[in-house]
Amino acid sequence: MVVQRKRYTTPPVNFGRGAFTGYGELRNGSKRRPYLSKSPVKKIIEGQKRDAAIATTAELLRQAPLSKFQYEASVRHGLRTALVLQGHRWPLADLEAAAIVAAALSAIGAVRPSWEVGQREHTTPRENCSWCAAPLDEEQIGMRDRYCSVVCAKAALVNRDFETRAWDDELGRRALYILQREHLPRKNCKHCGRNFQPTAADGEYCSPVCRIRSRPAWHGFRDCSQCGESFHPRTAEQTFCSQECASRAHTYVEPRACPNCGKVHRPHNEATLYCSKQCAAQHRKPELGTRHCAECGQEFYPRNDQAIYCRPRCLHLAKEARKATARRAAAAAIPLKPCKHCDKPFRPRRDIDRYCCHSCRRKAEYIRLKARAVLGVFPFLDIPHNSRKGAPVESTRESNR
Repeated sequence: MVVQRKRYTTPPVNFGRGAFTGYGELRNGSKRRPYLSKSPVKKIIEGQKRDAAIATTAELLRQAPLSKFQYEASVRHGLRTALVLQGHRWPLADLEAAAIVAAALSAIGAVRPSWEVGQREHTTPRENCSWCAAPLDEEQIGMRDRYCSVVCAKAALVNRDFETRAWDDELGRRALYILQREHLPRKNCKHCGRNFQPTAADGEYCSPVCRIRSRPAWHGFRDCSQCGESFHPRTAEQTFCSQECASRAHTYVEPRACPNCGKVHRPHNEATLYCSKQCAAQHRKPELGTRHCAECGQEFYPRNDQAIYCRPRCLHLAKEARKATARRAAAAAIPLKPCKHCDKPFRPRRDIDRYCCHSCRRKAEYIRLKARAVLGVFPFLDIPHNSRKGAPVESTRESNR
């Protein structure tokens, strides 16, 4: 009996060459992505039984006194054990138990906290050190430090666990900032003269406020013309604290009376005088009078001195009529020429036209093709021909008899 060895679909490890070949993959693991089946996993419990299992699991998780996740592991292990004892495989039983527990947690509204929320530093106030809980001074709070000293920052980096990297965590970044500026000498602020610890080698100001006030164009503080809130203008002409206040001030216009009907309305801008388009048209009627449309002859009130049409439709029709007249005039200027087939005079649309109609062109083309076939240029046409050009010929069928 021949025993067939099992073949693995995973490609072999490429050990390469050299003394330390394959050590990196052995130490850190393979970088190849694992193969996952694209077919969905079949559910073990379905229908009403699954709904009943989710409801029972949700009731058990809801009874936890401390947290909704307190009994999560115990319930999952119990479901998995029950499914395994029924004869199901362990991986499928574990996936089914995890799916039922996740559906139950979703049913009771449980939101899983992030990794940072689960750390002890999450409950420490921002005014205290995140490592030793000592109070921070005003300078450290202004610089958004989370540690009171370099010793606490080093201890947090060495002893504290991070989810991925220290730089990706807020507390880790603050500790790295403190260690980064440890070797920088203290400076005096260029604006207020206060001694401070810079965060970078080129730091010159103790706070963003001093950086703004030290600009050459310092215009002090003023009140917004719209909301009255105090702000620092960037230019000498700025009178509003934000774009929203500027837009609100420019769009608001005091109510005024319409010159035509006398109705009090609030215009959209300063140039608006009338409350509606009808009032504007009626107010201009006595000034321009009435006119007759140049296209349809209807009487109308013009909006200005140049208006000669009552509506855009009449303007469009007049333009199309002028274009048609121009086309007819251009066609009439073309001289007549005789047709090459019937010798009938016609007016060509283009200079290269030689026939008066499509029928004459087709007839001339047929005659031309027939003549070329007789000369032997087109042998596929069923027209008899002789080897000598221009000689009378007989039919092909009669000659073969």
